[in-house]
Amino acid sequence: MTARRTQGWASWAIAALAGTTVVAGLAIGGGPLQARKERRDDARMEDLRRLAGHVVCLADESETRRLPADLSPTPGCPDTVPLTDSRSGEPYRVEALKAGKFRLCAAFELPPEDQRWVANRRDGDCIVEDLPRRLRDDPEAPSGIER
Repeated sequence: MTARRTQGWASWAIAALAGTTVVAGLAIGGGPLQARKERRDDARMEDLRRLAGHVVCLADESETRRLPADLSPTPGCPDTVPLTDSRSGEPYRVEALKAGKFRLCAAFELPPEDQRWVANRRDGDCIVEDLPRRLRDDPEAPSGIER
């Protein structure tokens, strides 16, 4: 009878350890809800990357050397890029900054410190991008971009 009690106790201890491990894993990794938020934020970041490339293309072909007011495709920049978040329907924001830079913003679900976008310079819900170098270095270009 003692062997059975020891075996039963060991089984319960292993089950408790397994349960604790699962709960700790979910607490650390965030579980399925966290993963869904990360996937949606990844999609938003990819949209912003594509939009940034399109804005740079339009600014590069622009005669006015300003951030384009119209982000529609052109013959020189034919890509159709998402201008709104497919999940929330909120429009992505494009803001002109000085010193040859512009900001693209989206309504992210997770704060930047929870994500892996260090290379994209995510600042809150925005990323900051540069206009093409030849536009920034051109002495005839305005000192900052305007919209």
